[in-house]
Amino acid sequence: MKFRLKKLFRDGRATFQMVFRLIRWDPQTLLLFEFLYRLLSLTILTPLIKMVLQWGIEQSGVLVLSQFNLLSVLRKPWCILLFLLLGLVMVFYEFIEITVIIHYFDAARRKEKITLWELLRRSWRQALRIGSPQNLCLLLFVALVIPLTNLTLASSLFSSLQIPEFVSEYVTSINTSHILYLVLMVLAAVICFRWIFSIHEYTLRGKDFRKACLCSHLMVKRRMLRIIFVYFSWSLFLSVIGYILYFLFLFISILLIKAFCGAAYETSVFWSWYDLVGKWKAVLTDGIQVLARYAWISAAYYYIRQKKNPSITVPAMPAYVKRSRHGSVIRFGAIMALVGFCAYFSGVSGQWMQPTSVCAHRGSVKGFPENNLVSLKRLVSENVISVAEIDVQQLKDGTVILMHDSNFKRVAGKDRNVWDVDYEEALTYDVGSYCGEEWEGTKVSTLEEVLDYIHTIPWFQLVIEIKPNGHEEGLVEQVVEMIEEKDVTEQCILASMNYDVLKKSKELNPELTTQLITFIAYGKLYTLDAVDIYSVEASFVTPKLVSVLRTLKKPLYVWTVNQEEEIRKLKKMKVDSIVTDEAYQAEYILSAPGDDQWIHTWVRMLLNGSETENGTSFKGGKAIDISYSGV
Repeated sequence: MKFRLKKLFRDGRATFQMVFRLIRWDPQTLLLFEFLYRLLSLTILTPLIKMVLQWGIEQSGVLVLSQFNLLSVLRKPWCILLFLLLGLVMVFYEFIEITVIIHYFDAARRKEKITLWELLRRSWRQALRIGSPQNLCLLLFVALVIPLTNLTLASSLFSSLQIPEFVSEYVTSINTSHILYLVLMVLAAVICFRWIFSIHEYTLRGKDFRKACLCSHLMVKRRMLRIIFVYFSWSLFLSVIGYILYFLFLFISILLIKAFCGAAYETSVFWSWYDLVGKWKAVLTDGIQVLARYAWISAAYYYIRQKKNPSITVPAMPAYVKRSRHGSVIRFGAIMALVGFCAYFSGVSGQWMQPTSVCAHRGSVKGFPENNLVSLKRLVSENVISVAEIDVQQLKDGTVILMHDSNFKRVAGKDRNVWDVDYEEALTYDVGSYCGEEWEGTKVSTLEEVLDYIHTIPWFQLVIEIKPNGHEEGLVEQVVEMIEEKDVTEQCILASMNYDVLKKSKELNPELTTQLITFIAYGKLYTLDAVDIYSVEASFVTPKLVSVLRTLKKPLYVWTVNQEEEIRKLKKMKVDSIVTDEAYQAEYILSAPGDDQWIHTWVRMLLNGSETENGTSFKGGKAIDISYSGV
């Protein structure tokens, strides 16, 4: 055991040393390529792909792509071919980045001074081989397996791909599916680590993908745990160094602002600067992560091959390309300019402190009965959440009740469809026991009861999702009329996944605020006149979408977000509201400084004024205690 640990740390130290030797050779050329690549992606490739995609959508007779017309678009064979072609272009472009980085580190190993043009020429030649029949599996490997696991080989263009949260949560809620899901994810991760050197073998030794995978497997064999340990050690090391440099830079910025800005302006100047630094940090982090990841893989690749074949060498002493001071300054300036342009084209505008609200999904939090007046009353009594979303359907006798499913089985244990039950029967159902004994005896709530209640709470806002089930009669008219009668038009947002429902609502009352709930929002969004607010599934929300909707002055709600990492990500994007089953936790995460606790502390200590005082954040007119450690 002691020998194995000694061997593990020896391999880790040797790999780390080799990483620094490879990176030090000519880092300016590597950084120039990476950020030039990203800038071209942001300014040319991505807009071009979007333009072609928009053209294809319009040729299908659709202006805005959503879940309702996606299948009709995909039924057209030429649309499928177009999407596949765009996917191939993206994979090819992504592969260029990977192979350029690999060729750079190979040149560093051989102490070869190489130009950016030569790197591109070599990479282009290798990328063309990806289209041969024996390498077709490489397309799937680069486009699907690598980005979905987001381990080891992940690069920039596909790194943001992820399984939608509502899909993963649904799958993991089913026991058998949960196990299968975990098995598939573990299998994908194992494949990534087994084939970790496959692209190096393909690129540097000219092997087809099958043989490259076999060679990688043989190199990894009996070294898997060591490779995983060193990989995570390297990732942890990068994170620690990155955070130290980031906080040190911000601390120095605070001191400089304190020295050169007037007391009346220093806080606002700092937060504006902080917003700009955040955009630069995002670009630098993404770019450097990709380079550092492949530096580690290349070092591990050469280390293992060197042990098998001593003729393969890496410079024992640090070596680097010597350039004049003038040339280095010009290159450094070019790199900073590229990073700035990338931050400009990828960032969104707006003040850093713009609040993001929390919307309680189905009018409750986990552990409360969903879509029920008792849960709404509990939320209101806590005085933390000011927005809730409910679902409404129509019973057999025309009564509008709060209900998400079309059947009572999940919430009441009764296998009865909503449209087959009248209100008298529905009152006999217990719709709270499934959440625990505390809620036993909870009855179905009607929309009328809820509207009567929120009329007495003027600061509370209600998102009412109309869920047509095909058996309703005049449901939209009934809901609009009820909202008008209760005089809560300004407190209510009428939502639906069906655009026709929103159009009818606007015809009945143009003053009503409407919300379109959709998985995807892509295309000419300004053409949907009956939509005031968009509610989009979290996986399809991008900074560009936030920026477009802000330009159109249409708020963006994001559903259904329960993971802390996703909430923080959306907070940085400055979306308008997050729809969640974890409303209390989400409100805490949004209100608390979180990862930037040190920054807030420094601002309070060193600058004149801050957003928080005595552990309390003022948001939406309500004071929220953020001094506790959990929810």
